[in-house]
Amino acid sequence: MRRSLPAVALVALVLLATAAAAATDPAAPLTYDKALKMAKHEGKVLVIDFYADW
Repeated sequence: MRRSLPAVALVALVLLATAAAAATDPAAPLTYDKALKMAKHEGKVLVIDFYADW
């Protein structure tokens, strides 16, 4: 039992770190409204890139 506690703590730490990294991914897709608001706030041009594979 004593050895499993550090293992559980390590797994919990890794899961929390992974979740935090995923939540703050700068390349994550935004909604149009959020992207437009961010671009206006930063004084940048909003570029919409899209494609189709058909």
